[in-house]
Amino acid sequence: MEELNQRFQHIETSLEKTAKAVSINSERIDGFERRLDLCEMKQRENNLIFYGIKGKEGEAPTDTRAIIMNLISEKMQIQENITIQQCRRLTKNANSPILIEVPEHNERIMLFKNMFRLKNTRIYLNKDYSCADAFRMLTVAYGEATLDRSNIYRWYKMFSEGREDVNDEERARRPEHFNNRRKN
Repeated sequence: MEELNQRFQHIETSLEKTAKAVSINSERIDGFERRLDLCEMKQRENNLIFYGIKGKEGEAPTDTRAIIMNLISEKMQIQENITIQQCRRLTKNANSPILIEVPEHNERIMLFKNMFRLKNTRIYLNKDYSCADAFRMLTVAYGEATLDRSNIYRWYKMFSEGREDVNDEERARRPEHFNNRRKN
């Protein structure tokens, strides 16, 4: 009996050490995630995304840049030269959003101030938020009613690829996992 008590005590001690190590590593991981989020935010701070700009299949990067420059000068009526270091569609889809990198803060502000001129078009402009930013903002806005992280990441990916509708798509039949349950 004494031997069992010693083994049990040894197991309890090992569990306590393991729990402490897990706690320390969890804190370290949280710290790494915060630093990674900050790096991603810093990397994205100069990025803006135009949504709703129709393109053509096989659109070249120079065509995309010309579309943006024309939009800025004609529709947004900005005659000053805007410095755009990068300009590309987010996916290969011709209608996907266009990311532009504008390094000058005052030029980004000018674009947002003239965004009202895009009213009554299907074109809009937004900052380049990371998925972590979106999750954080939704959590602040909706608290415990927020979707879980995996669903937010799934929806974020769909919108990043050009989806505009927030409603679930129609299904012709029941979801596959529901049909599998009926068979068993």
